[in-house]
Amino acid sequence: MSDLNAENRYSCGDVYGTQGIGQVRMVGPRVKNLKPGDWVLPLHDVDADGEVDLDAMPPGTGRVLGVWKADRCAKLEFSADSPLTMANMALAKSIGAACLLVKEHTIKLAPGDPVILNCANGLIGQVLIQLLAARGFVVYAVVRKHSGEDWIKQKLHGLGARHVFLSSEDIRGRLEELEEALPQLALDGVGGAATNQLVQALAKTGDLVCFGVAGGSNQ
Repeated sequence: MSDLNAENRYSCGDVYGTQGIGQVRMVGPRVKNLKPGDWVLPLHDVDADGEVDLDAMPPGTGRVLGVWKADRCAKLEFSADSPLTMANMALAKSIGAACLLVKEHTIKLAPGDPVILNCANGLIGQVLIQLLAARGFVVYAVVRKHSGEDWIKQKLHGLGARHVFLSSEDIRGRLEELEEALPQLALDGVGGAATNQLVQALAKTGDLVCFGVAGGSNQ
């Protein structure tokens, strides 16, 4: 649903949604690699260089029925012993993105180094917490204030976050009070003022990686 927050991304009549899977109901006469009953993951369009076409509309998965080109659908294989449920697979792009973020941007870090991330209310933030904690990093998570904040804080601690802060807090000040090391890496999936908040909490030699605008601002 954070797709709906993105500024100037959708116009009246557009279908939102970048996540989700679907089951094939019909195929065209020239489609050979898919058949009715297969489960697929609709993909973004790409340009001539194979890069994601940022000017193209997202797949628009927020609908009951859609029509996509066969070459823009990744076939999914399910098995009885798969650790991922069908619901998990619907979020495959977020899970894959989280894995790639951790792999590419923690190369310079050592186990025990602190990493801070926002968007911890959502799935990709929670996957990031688990991946980072599993690799031995100290994780600080930032969540927005809402009625279930105590529950989400408890959940994130259980996933591996050492500290969970509210987005309204002075995070650098809180870390100094707790005598914790400042983060060497910040992962920003919100954008806008939330980006500045992470920057202010970073160590002098720390890096910032922006991967989303769930807060709706691309500034």
